[in-house]
Amino acid sequence: MNYIKQYHLLIEKADKRNYEIFGISYNDSKKIKKQKMNTANVYVEEHHIIPKCICQDESSENLILLLPEEHFVAHQLLMKIYKEFPELIFACIRMTHSTKYTIRNNKCYSWIRVKFAKNQSVNRKGKKHSEETKQKISEASKRMWQNLEYRQIMSERMMGENNPFYGKTHSPEFIQKVKEYNKLHFSGENNPMFGKTHTKEAREKISSKNEPPVTCPHCGKTGGSRIMKRWHFEKCLQNSNSDNNEQKRKTGKQKQLTCPHCRTTGGASGIKRYHFDHCKYYHNE
Repeated sequence: MNYIKQYHLLIEKADKRNYEIFGISYNDSKKIKKQKMNTANVYVEEHHIIPKCICQDESSENLILLLPEEHFVAHQLLMKIYKEFPELIFACIRMTHSTKYTIRNNKCYSWIRVKFAKNQSVNRKGKKHSEETKQKISEASKRMWQNLEYRQIMSERMMGENNPFYGKTHSPEFIQKVKEYNKLHFSGENNPMFGKTHTKEAREKISSKNEPPVTCPHCGKTGGSRIMKRWHFEKCLQNSNSDNNEQKRKTGKQKQLTCPHCRTTGGASGIKRYHFDHCKYYHNE
């Protein structure tokens, strides 16, 4: 296939359509740079006809507006035409990260991923991030998590039906496999603490964090305050005054509660532990 010819045909087709929709040719595409969503509700993306990695030409003559699927195909053709430029592979792989406007098939995506993987294995082999780069990545990650809006978005992505494990449970066979794996890799000599003991300083630190043991007034059990507060006192199954325990004894299910701060709904035990006064959005209101 003549990839250069196909690329030029794609550019000419887009130029003709842009003239029909916008009444303007690609030479004037900068005038409509901010009109990506026009009155016809057609989404278009700006494309460099000659890639920037080959020619740093930002003039209007080197710009054209393409539909997202055309933009994706254009970059695939450029990858085939200019095989010696790894930047084009990276640009194409970035376009596969979001499919809101770009439609791809499995073979097409596989081909791009393989090309990208081969390029990375050659260019990144034996290389490591410098300490300065690691520090920049760390600081950028911390800044992201300090953004409450970003944290809210990331939290909602995994809530309720958005969680890929929503409504599912592990099968007995899978649970058994996990137990066998842990026994094989984390027991005996495979345990990281095998044959080792905590130092005196480490034991003192652990001890200082542990609060005095407490006793549940309903069942008489004694233990660390954190675990006891989680499962006993008001939540104790022997507590006859607890509405949640009464419902659990009757139906086998916990009472459902909703956090007033983040609107998360779940079993009373978990919601009381992680939400209400303990909710991460409680102090932001």
